[in-house]
Amino acid sequence: ANLVDANLSGASLTRANLVRARLSGSTLAHADLGLANLAFASLTRADLAHANLSRANLARATLVDVNLSGTNLAHANLAGVTSSGITGTPSALPAGWRLVNGRLVHK
Repeated sequence: ANLVDANLSGASLTRANLVRARLSGSTLAHADLGLANLAFASLTRADLAHANLSRANLARATLVDVNLSGTNLAHANLAGVTSSGITGTPSALPAGWRLVNGRLVHK
């Protein structure tokens, strides 16, 4: 799916299949992406503030220059995620993960 620069603020995308989706520059603030499959998705410059990504599959996704302020990432799959330049502090991260200098790091 090509959703570059899309405004999906507040959208309900629970369980959506967005594998390899291009969401660069998109606004997903307050969106519900719980259990969504975002494997290999490009989320560069996306606004994910206060979004629900609990139990989402973000394996090998690109999270560069994204806003994660208040984002719920509890139990999300972050295996192989590429991240840098992250702003804001997520409200929850998966066990064993933390935000260090704008990067998601597995302990």
